[in-house]
Amino acid sequence: MEIKRVGWISDSEFEQMQAALIEGGRDHHPPQEMQLRIEAFDRDIENYLEDLNKDTVLAVNILMQGRNFAARLLGLEQRRAPREVVKMLRSITGEQAPVAIYCHNSTIFLTIKQVMEALKETLEALGKVSYVFCDDLDELADAALHGEISGIISVNLDSRGKLESSIRHDLKNRDGWDYQKAEAVELPPCRDLHAGPQILAKLMFTIQDMHELPAEQMRDPNMTADAFDLKEAIGNGIHKFRNMAALPATLTVAVCDDQPPEVEGLMVILRAWPDVEVHLHDSKDFKDDKELGLMTSKCDIVLLDENMGHITGRMMSEYYHQLGSTSPVVASISGGIVPWTKKHFKDKCKVMKVRVVALEFMHFMDHLLEERLRQRKLIKD
Repeated sequence: MEIKRVGWISDSEFEQMQAALIEGGRDHHPPQEMQLRIEAFDRDIENYLEDLNKDTVLAVNILMQGRNFAARLLGLEQRRAPREVVKMLRSITGEQAPVAIYCHNSTIFLTIKQVMEALKETLEALGKVSYVFCDDLDELADAALHGEISGIISVNLDSRGKLESSIRHDLKNRDGWDYQKAEAVELPPCRDLHAGPQILAKLMFTIQDMHELPAEQMRDPNMTADAFDLKEAIGNGIHKFRNMAALPATLTVAVCDDQPPEVEGLMVILRAWPDVEVHLHDSKDFKDDKELGLMTSKCDIVLLDENMGHITGRMMSEYYHQLGSTSPVVASISGGIVPWTKKHFKDKCKVMKVRVVALEFMHFMDHLLEERLRQRKLIKD
């Protein structure tokens, strides 16, 4: 089952419409004429969008179908309906947007899809369980931005992953996007489920809840701002916020990222940590992984993003691995799970705004600092 898009011409619809044209002797489509028709469709669509209401939204839907069919005839990209058009059409028809089910593991994804499709009639009898499967993260993000889905459920083998973080991380790298825009954009509720026992039951209950409960109630509390000010908490005395014990020696921490604003919360905490000396390294200031590795190889702990432009966390991990016993403790602060370490903090962008995430990062650092102290034999095993 594919994500249904307003005004979109699917493969099967295109084949049927093209067959009808051929049968009617109209299988020749002059490219210049079709291009002029597309431009005319686009002008009419924009005019209706200026005064969008229950009458004009239906016209927009019809115009988009005509426009997109012409685009397919020319091998051009189709145009997606704006979010407000999708929302208004659903309010008229009473149709509810489906919940998208995503899993980065292809075996688990196909297994769940196969079982749920085999039980389709039984599941539909339970009530509101409208859902679609999506195995492409870019397509999932586009559907979320255009209001074509009401929620997202990610089935993970690893409990460390947060799909919302991955989506926002990918959005900021798109043309015309940046960190601030990706963090501010509204996404539908996104929930991460562990692919363990009872996964089908958990999926069904979560889908039903996403259809029946308010969106704000279904959002992951660990991804929602809660009127928390990290700098204020630090200023009021770090011992009141969390007990950060002094270390038996000063340890150096390097934070490597290509988007410094994303790690602001990490830096606020680490700068306030007793006996921790922290350095922020923007990967854009280094020509390659070797230069960045040379700068950070003497640190006790290195926190790495994965996608840093011309440098990746994997490249840096391999560089440190070659150092052997003198290597620093290396951990990931990427939005998504990485294969090169199990030491992974997933929500760096939320540390400034969400209290529970800030506490999670402190707990994460507790373990890294303790591991390094044991390596240097500054505390006993």
